[in-house]
Amino acid sequence: MTENPLDDAALLVALGRMNSISQAAHALGVSQQAASARLDRLEAGLGVRLADRGARGAQLSESGRSLLPAAGVLRSAAADWQRALSAAAVPRDPAGSRNALRIAASRTVADFLLPGWLARAGRMGAPVSGVIALPRNSRDVARLTADGACGLGFVESTRQVTHALAAPHGLSTATVAWDELVLVVPPNHAWAKAGAVTAAELAQTPLVLREPGSGTRDALEAALAPRRATAPVMTLESSVGIRSAVIAGAGPAVLSVLVVEHDLARGALVAVRIGGHRLRRPITALWRGDRDELGALERALLSVAR
Repeated sequence: MTENPLDDAALLVALGRMNSISQAAHALGVSQQAASARLDRLEAGLGVRLADRGARGAQLSESGRSLLPAAGVLRSAAADWQRALSAAAVPRDPAGSRNALRIAASRTVADFLLPGWLARAGRMGAPVSGVIALPRNSRDVARLTADGACGLGFVESTRQVTHALAAPHGLSTATVAWDELVLVVPPNHAWAKAGAVTAAELAQTPLVLREPGSGTRDALEAALAPRRATAPVMTLESSVGIRSAVIAGAGPAVLSVLVVEHDLARGALVAVRIGGHRLRRPITALWRGDRDELGALERALLSVAR
């Protein structure tokens, strides 16, 4: 019925928000004439009037407003698709080299551990200058490693989750380090004074969480099982972003101590004990084939990571 439903949806959403074709066109980065022509084509195709245009602007009609929920769903689905494409994409090798090592790593590993491992491997003489690091969640790390897009992967999930990710692909695994998780709140939070909460209380509290498939979230859900966790107050794909949200008062969060150690030291965040639970997860390397099939750089990284 329309040439580009996503553009149509974007126009309707912008009109509903701004009540002006010119302002909607500016927000969408098109001319007023193009936006008006698109609205005309959409109305002609549907046989209904979608906006009442007048001297004071353009307000959506009842028919136009009825399309807004579906337009929002379409735009959200498109954004999810773009994120999925970004997760699946693998950068090209630098300078066109076909021999660069790609390493997929869970985000905490990629941000806080992998740079140090590479530096140490480089001091040992390993060729690290061409390494491409791909920060991904644990499920995507396993997929990229299994597909051969990456020669080595590092995940920070529980042993059960890591086995479930690696086993179907026949990936080899080795635990190279351990990561401590900590429940954090701002200093003015009630839990900061209490110093501890029960697992049941934590499960009933909306938290700021990583996305499903992340090692941090897997470890937290494993610790709370079989309790059903309350829906999150928000979900972010970056532990650094979650840390900022907690400091701003969005809600408590469970994060790697690597992410928040400086905030704990300066008092911007307070660690809260979870009664009877110590959240500790292994950091596991993944690769295809046997260990003796790995290249010199991969073997150097496994050595320095331990």
